[in-house]
Amino acid sequence: MIVVLGGGLAGLGAGYTLAGSGVSLLLIEKEPSVGGLSRTVHHRGFRFDLGGHRFLTDSEELRSLIKGLLGNELLTVRRRSKIFINGKYIDYPLRPLNALTGLGPLNSVFMVADYLKEKLKVPFIGDGSDNDILNLEQWVVRNFGRRIFELYFRDYSEKVWGRDCSEISKEWISQRINGLSLGSALKEAMLKRKNKGMRTLTDEFLYPSHGIGMIADRLKRAIEDKARILTDSSVFEILHDGEMVREVAILTREGLIRSEVDQLVSTIPLHALLDIMRPAPPAPVVEALERLSYRHLILVTLFLERDQATELTWLYFPDKDLPFGRLHEPKNWSPYMAPEGRTHLVVEFFCSEGDGLWSMSDEQLEGITMEALRGLGFFKSSEVMDALTMRIKNAYPIFDLAFRENLAVVEDYLKGFKNLFIVGRTGSFSYLNMDHALLSGMKAASEILRQNGTKEGNRKQCFLV
Repeated sequence: MIVVLGGGLAGLGAGYTLAGSGVSLLLIEKEPSVGGLSRTVHHRGFRFDLGGHRFLTDSEELRSLIKGLLGNELLTVRRRSKIFINGKYIDYPLRPLNALTGLGPLNSVFMVADYLKEKLKVPFIGDGSDNDILNLEQWVVRNFGRRIFELYFRDYSEKVWGRDCSEISKEWISQRINGLSLGSALKEAMLKRKNKGMRTLTDEFLYPSHGIGMIADRLKRAIEDKARILTDSSVFEILHDGEMVREVAILTREGLIRSEVDQLVSTIPLHALLDIMRPAPPAPVVEALERLSYRHLILVTLFLERDQATELTWLYFPDKDLPFGRLHEPKNWSPYMAPEGRTHLVVEFFCSEGDGLWSMSDEQLEGITMEALRGLGFFKSSEVMDALTMRIKNAYPIFDLAFRENLAVVEDYLKGFKNLFIVGRTGSFSYLNMDHALLSGMKAASEILRQNGTKEGNRKQCFLV
């Protein structure tokens, strides 16, 4: 039996590839529905995702798969994003004319001058590469200049991660906006060129008509044709002999079941995985694991008796005086996300368990959200029909300066198990986009099939490269 832990995109990617090959498969998801961070919530005729999730990929095979699953229900959406800075709405990605008028000519001159100063320094620093850069602050200053770092990146990043930018590894931001600098953004905007290799600058993306969760739902449907999926179920014990995982114990709605394991694919958070392994991991591994942490997410969704509140796909709030970091209006992604004549705003708070935001009641969070957005002119108090607060744990792995060293200790331990595969964002403690999460599961499944010498059937689904 091949067992997959977690029904997010990584787990579903593994399950889809394995199920199509006719192997014996069991996929386990603790929530009542699949999708993980990429699921869509239904509430009184409204739909919304757990934060706005766009679909982009460089993989033609994956793009073909998603189009095959969704057909004409896959929409092409034009990106319209802004940053709220100093009371002004600035285009993101940066557009020179908007930045000039929004931030003022003096700020704009300083931004370009700071950037040029940093570029002139590079030939005199080491070998001219980024090898001397350790943290987020250094990376942003090198690629954008100090003025932009102080205007936007510093406050927003510290809001997301809850710590100083000098304590955040450069790996996070270099992954998220790889290849982007102020120079490339200006060149893109002024010459109106399409840089297809730079996701951060893309102005279009794919989106399912009824929410990003449609991808997970269609994958689930395909898997269930040939294999078993247990939702609302949790693994509470993993038995191993030090080299192989032998058995999992699962608590389902019907009761306790045990399953022998030939191969185990885990997408669940590393802390959850190691906590249920029997025998328990050695003390040095546990200590390294305790030094790894995740950032949590709170979503406050406001349901409005009005047709539209913004024209945007995303709006970012770096200002520390505002407690939230980002919002999106689902109706601007697809008209099917809200009833006719109504709309909703999904507002994101970044936090850690036990901090001030996480400790607030739902009513307090909804109150400060309504007060702040009403004050910014998004709606009138009388237009608020309803509010809903959701708390999502382990949304973002925190890349502090020591995370790579601590993660290596945990990875070395897990690599000792010949039949264990660790994939996905929370499972591998990696900041993966949706497509990379899917591909990580598919690649693990392809490797299992290769090891087993299993033919993959008629589906073109071997993504191991």
